[in-house]
Amino acid sequence: MDNKVAIVTGAGRGIGLGIANKLAKELDMNIVIVDVDEVSMADAVNQIKSIGKEAIAVKCDVSKAADVQSMVAKAFEFGEVDLVVNNAGITRDSMLLKMSEADYDLVLNINLKGIFFICQAVCGRWVSAAKKLAEAAAPAPAGPDAKEVKMEPSFYPKKRIVNISSIVAKGGNIGQANYTASKAGVIAMTKTIAKEMARYNINANCIQPGFIKTPMTDKMPEKVIAKFVAEIPLQRMGLPEDIAGAVKFLSSKDSDYVTGITIEVAGGLNM
Repeated sequence: MDNKVAIVTGAGRGIGLGIANKLAKELDMNIVIVDVDEVSMADAVNQIKSIGKEAIAVKCDVSKAADVQSMVAKAFEFGEVDLVVNNAGITRDSMLLKMSEADYDLVLNINLKGIFFICQAVCGRWVSAAKKLAEAAAPAPAGPDAKEVKMEPSFYPKKRIVNISSIVAKGGNIGQANYTASKAGVIAMTKTIAKEMARYNINANCIQPGFIKTPMTDKMPEKVIAKFVAEIPLQRMGLPEDIAGAVKFLSSKDSDYVTGITIEVAGGLNM
């Protein structure tokens, strides 16, 4: 299998599925569909295969290190992983004075620690491969004082990470102390990963979606949706395809010199 592989978490439906389809259709990538819902994963795999690309489904609780390690191993067995999109996330909304410790921890563990686990596991494999490539090109002297061979970043194959945050990380949101904290943490962690991994030609960037139409928002009352839309300068909800378009840019050669940034895809919300 010659095509590059993308890992997309939370890809069973909604934004994640939109991203997976975009990467398969327009960047000619094969996809590792990662989720906890086996039914939606199976449907997502069928969608990818229907457009002529390959896909596998891997059930994974991203908040569990062992699950992540197993998922990443399967992804690298599937093909040459060039991209990981960390989209999986949950909400457990409650006002600050009523929020339980369990709900706070659950959201932080999935939305933030999960990205840490995946980036650590994937980057570990990428860096190991990069070091072997450098040593093959310019073998380091043997002995206890031998130092790692250093090459210019452009020497290594380009790899990419795209992490999905949220526009509420910018301005906060009532009832979401846990969620906003996790999504703000995603931005800060992405910048740190970008700085640490740049020497290996690994780009790490972030996207902040706004109010996006998903199966979850479809359950909201029309009056509530109208209230949210009224605050958006472009006067409409975003679509998964809007987020997928930004992911496509950050996953393509057009963004080779872009790392450590955050793109707002929110129709002007919270400008």
